[in-house]
Amino acid sequence: MKLLSVRIGAVLFALVGCSDIAGTDSGVVVLEVIRPDPATVEVGETLQLNSRALDASGAVVPDAVITWTTGDTTITLDGATGLLTGRSVGPARVQAAEGTLSSQPVTIAVLARADSLAVHPDTLIVLPTETVSPPLIANVLTRSDTAPSGFVGAEDHTIIATIVQPVFGDPAARTVQFTGGVLADTSSTDVAGAPAPAFTLSRIDGQTAPDTVLVEFTVTRPSGIPVPGSAGRIAVVFQ
Repeated sequence: MKLLSVRIGAVLFALVGCSDIAGTDSGVVVLEVIRPDPATVEVGETLQLNSRALDASGAVVPDAVITWTTGDTTITLDGATGLLTGRSVGPARVQAAEGTLSSQPVTIAVLARADSLAVHPDTLIVLPTETVSPPLIANVLTRSDTAPSGFVGAEDHTIIATIVQPVFGDPAARTVQFTGGVLADTSSTDVAGAPAPAFTLSRIDGQTAPDTVLVEFTVTRPSGIPVPGSAGRIAVVFQ
């Protein structure tokens, strides 16, 4: 997870103040808020917010008491620790404060939780005349009370596709690979929950492709946490 440090005057987590700030009783004149990138959390997941209080010399004020507040119901927020939990899909605005100093409201996007991975078909045929397979379809879906099917696509998740059979002990000896030239590939999901770009397998010139290649898919959330039970497999048959 990438962390960005933003001080007074920046667009995000900017401190509300001016050049002649007198500071708080503890000597704090700047709140430096560290934010995760991206600033998102899934329903049911947690996100830790962090901030540092600095004095006029730029040194950290170790005894500063920083609190966090929100007026939105899409999250719950521990005001003392800054631990945020996603409760429902939508934006959530949070603020950090130390004494009389407050940050500007910062928006955290609460995303729908990915509930399942749908792979299809179970078996994919690659014709003798084809050097590249048709796309391997794997969609990340989340439950929706309003969608006719009961599910909608989960965006901004990462799908990892891995060739699990046959096992190439020496990658240089592989006889088939993903089109990018690797044995394991990753792709982010679009608004439909589909990998963009799609996964395809390709034959290697001068090599005889195995009869069947087994590809396994797993999913991680935007936070980097794996989606439990998300593994799915497609058998790719080379004719």
